[in-house]
Amino acid sequence: MTEQCTCGSPVSPDAGTCQHSGKQLDPEQAAEEQAAAEEDRAATEEQAVPRKKPVRPPAKRGPSLRAAMLRNAVITACAGIMVQDLVGSATITGALLSQCVSLWSGFFAVLLFQRRFPTVLYPNLAKRLGLDTGFMMILIAVVLSEAASLIDWPVGYGEETAAYIETLPVVARLTSGMERRWVPLAVLSIYSSLFALAHMFAAVFGGAIAFSMFSKRPPD
Repeated sequence: MTEQCTCGSPVSPDAGTCQHSGKQLDPEQAAEEQAAAEEDRAATEEQAVPRKKPVRPPAKRGPSLRAAMLRNAVITACAGIMVQDLVGSATITGALLSQCVSLWSGFFAVLLFQRRFPTVLYPNLAKRLGLDTGFMMILIAVVLSEAASLIDWPVGYGEETAAYIETLPVVARLTSGMERRWVPLAVLSIYSSLFALAHMFAAVFGGAIAFSMFSKRPPD
């Protein structure tokens, strides 16, 4: 008895496939082959189109972020000033310890920020935190020393150091052409500028160390 394939072509009862379309005449086998074909097609499409990694939305640099940066800079700067007033002195050892305190302040400012915003930290922001911290240390210390006389660092120790530098022979030769009354002011101005730059650089360096240690983002 002649049967018909789903395509409409006549086939014999003992035929396994349609001679016209090549389809399987056994329904179960045809279903298995169709499922296998669909799986192969899905796998091929998945390999052809690479899976996109989820993109982390950029952090919004809103008031909370700027406020956190300023707060961390002020907190660490105030803590650093208190320690600076204890270790600072017009000696080489005191100067080295003072630089270490500024480095610690920049490090701690970045550490506090990373604890608050663990996925936002990046190199320029860490540098900005260190720079702000160093600047705040100098600014707050000068105001407290001049306006309230609460601390000796950096004005008191700076004047002692500048007076010592003024007596060095090399400085005397360099300032020989200047009027005597302007020499202390020139020496103090140059020393103050270098002093502020050195401490701000130390704070930035401390922030860079903290960034290298804590910048890795947590796994998604």
